[in-house]
Amino acid sequence: MNHARWLAIVLNERLGWQGVVGLALMGAWILMNVLQIYPLEQKSDQLRSAATAGWGAHAMGDARKELEAFRASLQRGGLEDQLKELNESGKTAGLPFKRIEYRMLEERRSGLRQYQITMPVTGSYPAIRRFTSLALATMPGLSLDHVHFQRRKIGESAIDAELRFTLFLADPV
Repeated sequence: MNHARWLAIVLNERLGWQGVVGLALMGAWILMNVLQIYPLEQKSDQLRSAATAGWGAHAMGDARKELEAFRASLQRGGLEDQLKELNESGKTAGLPFKRIEYRMLEERRSGLRQYQITMPVTGSYPAIRRFTSLALATMPGLSLDHVHFQRRKIGESAIDAELRFTLFLADPV
């Protein structure tokens, strides 16, 4: 205890109170770095290398399988079946559709038929979100391209929305 007291007095005389505080802060920073930051950096490096190694194996081994599964899902049923499935998603979400407009797009280089589907919808915001989430989850060849919301009055819970999807189907062989 006597030695520690002597060291504190000498440091205070030579460095001043600002130097002692600076030395204490540097010591605290070194201690925090050794006890907290360094182990976290090591863990982060381990996770990053494991993720990179897993991604490389996944990308090489399963990419073909995923592509084949995706193409098979696009060949599942025709346009009528897909429109029925879209309608069922709307019923499940509590959104009745008055009409569904669709037209075929001309791009043929991809080997896929593309249909642009436009749907005017009236319902609550959660119901519209539920419908789009359900439709996109159950139909792998469907993409949501455009959403337009309009509320007639500020306090009204019903929203008029226009949804525009693109449906990709494999060309029949």
